[in-house]
Order: sequence, then structure tokens, then C-alpha cells
Amino acid sequence: MEFTIPTGETIRDIVREEIEQALIKNAEQTKKQKEYLTRKQTAAKLHITLPTLHQYTKEGLINNKRIGRRVLYSMDEVEKALTALER
Repeated sequence: MEFTIPTGETIRDIVREEIEQALIKNAEQTKKQKEYLTRKQTAAKLHITLPTLHQYTKEGLINNKRIGRRVLYSMDEVEKALTALER
């Protein structure tokens, strides 16, 4: 039985390929994860007050998610609301 010892260049290529695959996989997972904003962050992004944000939520202009006691808004919902408010 004969063993071959990989050269430094071969090892570098293997490590480089593994790192590239891990980075691509991480980037794909990050894209799949939704980003959520707090009430304060959402109001600041929309340039409105917290009572106005509450009113928009009640009127259905923007949807929120409740996670425990926290009220969060998805970035997608905020962008949709921002587009609707600009019209």
C-alpha cells in the first residue's frame, strides 16, 4: 500500500475551496433569515412617531409580529409601508 503526502499547494487549494463553500453557504442562510426591527427602529426608519406607527398598524398599513412581549416588524413590511407612504 502506497501513501502520497499532499504538497503545501494542494493543501492550500483544498482549504481555499472549503472556505469558499462555507462562505457561500453562510451567505445563502443569511439571505433566508428575515431581519426584524423594533418599534423604535421602525418608527425611525419611516420617519414617524410611535403613536403614528401604532395607528398604521391598527389600520393595517403595516403588519407586526409578536414574539413574547416584543412587537417586531419585518424589514419587508417596513419597506412596503415606506413605498406606500411615499405615494
